[in-house]
Amino acid sequence: MIRTADSEDADRAVENIARKQLNPYEEAKAVSAMLARGFSEEGTAQALGWPKARITARVKILELPERAQQMIGDGAIPLSAVDQLRSIGSVAPDLLDVLVTYLDGENAWAAERLAREPGWVLDAAMSQNGDRRVFAAHLDRASAYEIAELRLGKKTDQLYAEAEKLHGQIDRYAYGPPTSASPTTTSTGPERPAS
Repeated sequence: MIRTADSEDADRAVENIARKQLNPYEEAKAVSAMLARGFSEEGTAQALGWPKARITARVKILELPERAQQMIGDGAIPLSAVDQLRSIGSVAPDLLDVLVTYLDGENAWAAERLAREPGWVLDAAMSQNGDRRVFAAHLDRASAYEIAELRLGKKTDQLYAEAEKLHGQIDRYAYGPPTSASPTTTSTGPERPAS
């Protein structure tokens, strides 16, 4: 049997994963190494004898900040919260950093609630941080759809709808939430003072 260096590395990775009891973070690193060697997700799944969904889930872990990845590996953050963390990071990376810092403290109970009640955990993190501007700084760039994707709850959806309504009352040319750029003129109306 003739083997190439790449196939030997892949065989060693498969053997190590099968022989050792790896945590999800270590599995993610091993999957990443196999993907870097040219394996597809399907090929990696087949080589490891795992479902493709497990490979995809491990790849998602590597999209998070390093500390969050380690906390998932340690079991401090449940695997079920990975999608919520990724969603929060896609809307507001600074908010994800605040949340990970909060979960890194003595807040194991909050990490467990993250998958079920992300809005509650975010509120607790922001309350402890004391700087709600972290969220507000990114709120003007997020669409209602992105906010809804975070599944923060009905109260958040109502507050966001109210913010859109108030913004419309302040700026009669506005549609939707405030934009990050605040021009003094619009293409459809006269000059107006900056707010």
